[in-house]
Amino acid sequence: MARLILLLFITLPIAEIAIFIEAGNLIGFWATLSVVVLTAIIGTALLRQQGMSALRRAEAALRRHKLPVEEVATGICLLVAGALLLTPGFLTDLIGFALLVSPFRHFLGVLVFRHFVNSGRTSIWMGGTRGDDHSSGNDPSCDAGPAPVIDGEFHEVNNSSANKNKSTHSIHDARR
Repeated sequence: MARLILLLFITLPIAEIAIFIEAGNLIGFWATLSVVVLTAIIGTALLRQQGMSALRRAEAALRRHKLPVEEVATGICLLVAGALLLTPGFLTDLIGFALLVSPFRHFLGVLVFRHFVNSGRTSIWMGGTRGDDHSSGNDPSCDAGPAPVIDGEFHEVNNSSANKNKSTHSIHDARR
């Protein structure tokens, strides 16, 4: 992975310079410069819109008491897209705009997820805790659905003999 990043840092600027030279020869210097500035402006506007949308979806997931994993992954892709769109260059703009497309982000997320799972450096827990026997997902009782609701009453009991400022709480089962 480190070699791939090093290779990108070396080859990407060289490719961008070559494309700038060819675009300048083809459409002229000012047109090339205008296209680069225009893509940065359009990319920033799209990034702002999609970033706010991802933030709202993450907040909604948190309100539903769910981890916003997909929303965080989307946010990371949008952050990278923003950095690439603000970097002058046609290849970086192409990659940045691709990261703004939701199906491409999903495809990329699947590839990254598979890479981490296949590398053996990732553990996936399907509920429970690490020491819990039910966390493996092999126990059929884990799929039994939601736990039963127990109706009860709550009474506050003051403990005057120990300390008048402290109180204990007890829950009485209403079925008795």
